[in-house]
Amino acid sequence: MSAAFIATTTGAWLGLKNEQKNRVSAQFWQTMVEDLQGKPWNLSRLQGKPLIINFWATWCPPCVHELPEIEKFHFIWGSRGWQVLGLALDSPKAVHAFLQKNSLQLPIAINHQNGLNTLRLLQNTPAGLPCTALISAEGDLIKIKNGPTTFLELQDWAHAHTGLISS
Repeated sequence: MSAAFIATTTGAWLGLKNEQKNRVSAQFWQTMVEDLQGKPWNLSRLQGKPLIINFWATWCPPCVHELPEIEKFHFIWGSRGWQVLGLALDSPKAVHAFLQKNSLQLPIAINHQNGLNTLRLLQNTPAGLPCTALISAEGDLIKIKNGPTTFLELQDWAHAHTGLISS
């Protein structure tokens, strides 16, 4: 086999992997998080509608930079049946201090103690921040991106997967 063939087939496989549908585990959906008032709830509350979930932290400059982009997606696509959650992998104290300085209307939950493990349940590899995932209404992981995202990228995801919204 030539090196070009191997590179081409490897690249094609990596591209498919990003588009491959994988069922999100029950363990992910049962993950307990806290709302901004400190009340616990599990992620299963978000099942049944398309979901954009963004893993972020206050100490992560690319995370902070992309939050307005994610919030814009929430405002525009939330009325079209999409859910959005910013899952802070940070202490409640740090998140509250951040939100006092940065006005966000984006739904935010906190998963301080177990956040990276929750992220690993989605991508099954070492995880880093920021990370954004698209989960279908049926519970399939459609896309996951490590690194910052933009409103236009999220909107492209939504346009490509509008069939995920049931009428």
